[in-house]
Amino acid sequence: MNVYSEMNFFSSMISKTRLGEIISIANRENSYTEKAEKFLLLIQH
Repeated sequence: MNVYSEMNFFSSMISKTRLGEIISIANRENSYTEKAEKFLLLIQH
């Protein structure tokens, strides 16, 4: 049995206000994976 888990590392200088906005937007997604993908996408911009 193979176990694979993709890991993501991120580091960012974002204000608490902007971080809260990003979390709020990402939280609108349905699954945890979709939320994580949206969060990672938003912190890049």
